[in-house]
Amino acid sequence: AHIFSATKTRPEIAKEFPAKQEVLIEYELSAKLRTLYDEIFRYGKSLDEREGALFMLTFMRLCNMPQVLIRPHQYFDSPYGEQLRVIDGICQKYASEVSDAKNNAKLQLVSQKVEEILDAGEKAIIFAQHTHNCLFPLAEELDRFHPLLYTGETPAEQKETVKKLFKTSRDRNLLLMSDAGQVGLNLQECGYLIHYQTPTSHAAYEQRSDRISRVDSDFSTIEVVRFMGNGTIEERVEDTMMGRRDMSITMGFGGEYEEVGAISQSDADFFCGF
Repeated sequence: AHIFSATKTRPEIAKEFPAKQEVLIEYELSAKLRTLYDEIFRYGKSLDEREGALFMLTFMRLCNMPQVLIRPHQYFDSPYGEQLRVIDGICQKYASEVSDAKNNAKLQLVSQKVEEILDAGEKAIIFAQHTHNCLFPLAEELDRFHPLLYTGETPAEQKETVKKLFKTSRDRNLLLMSDAGQVGLNLQECGYLIHYQTPTSHAAYEQRSDRISRVDSDFSTIEVVRFMGNGTIEERVEDTMMGRRDMSITMGFGGEYEEVGAISQSDADFFCGF
């Protein structure tokens, strides 16, 4: 399996696939969300011990779908619960700002990109890792494009219907997928793939992108887009993903294989910048 994962990077194999144009779009948080981000960061820095994974998820959600931060949460009798309670209190001070889609810079960029692609009569796929805290809210925000949904919660029969519609329909040209769709799907009819949330694993990034990078692709060139919020956790994610790619290449796996374990406390603190 390790050897197979590297074969696609060989020149004699790569030429059989469409050329891949990778685009990294940098953006700035809105002024209000920047203030919120910094206030949560300062709170984390003030703690002697913090639940790093909680802060990591909070920052990622702030960059992706900030409105989910003001949803009711269940608190637990633990440091995790107490820190979540304080973070929620900070977020509630900015409730009107985080609930306004106009303040979500990434969402606005993605909406514009999708509109351009669909107006040109092409199809687009958007990947996001978290179903309820990102993909479902994203589907609501992009409702005017009549998106199709493919997640781990989608029944098997419905998955086949979604796949067929996306492949054959002329008016269902946007497919939103969780990582449940990153393997086993051949969607050569699509030339554009957007990573709404970039994975820390380069192997996962490639697995997603490979849904449209197929030998029998309808396109000579495909476009893969990802985003990075300047001065946010997404800078760390980008550095980590590309670092894992370089490590994989150094190990002789061509950038398409890596070992990924459970996130540790130190990992979470690294991503948060603490």
